[in-house]
Amino acid sequence: MPARAASGASSTIGSMELAAGDEIRPADVAAAAARSLLRGRTVEALARELAWSAVRAAGLAHDQIDRLVPMVDAQLTLRFEEVEAAASLAARRAYDEHLHRWPHDHPGAATAAAIRARDEADLLLGTIYLETLEWAEGLLRERFLQTPQRSRWRRSKRPATRAWSVEVPAVVVALVGERELDKPGWPGRDAA
Repeated sequence: MPARAASGASSTIGSMELAAGDEIRPADVAAAAARSLLRGRTVEALARELAWSAVRAAGLAHDQIDRLVPMVDAQLTLRFEEVEAAASLAARRAYDEHLHRWPHDHPGAATAAAIRARDEADLLLGTIYLETLEWAEGLLRERFLQTPQRSRWRRSKRPATRAWSVEVPAVVVALVGERELDKPGWPGRDAA
């Protein structure tokens, strides 16, 4: 069995301060997950990475990267706004589910909320990475690789689309790969 990347939840729990009432701060969770994805770089550097990958996969000249970076950066910025709300919703659900099973275990519910929030933020950020890469590839295809429409009765023998091959960083694969979302608590044991 291949080794799975550890969830970022443990680092989130260690660095996160719980607010009053054992509630987590979704902004902190989103920021911690983003730091993991960015790997010490800026969002602009991530946008450049995505633009480079899309241009390379399309087989276009590298001067297209500088044109694509601002568009990818804007797309990432727009999509990153989703992370905090998703983490908040996941935390609330996990907290409530835990208390439903173990009504008096508020610290356990807070831990479950932190873990689920981080897992959701990681998964969403990985998905955003992949969807933004796909979006950039589509944009390049549309702008630079479209051939004029041929008459209906003359069909080309070549396939209409070309297969693209893009390398995805291991951190993104770890974020969106098959993950088991553990439900905290004692397996097979309900609330007393």
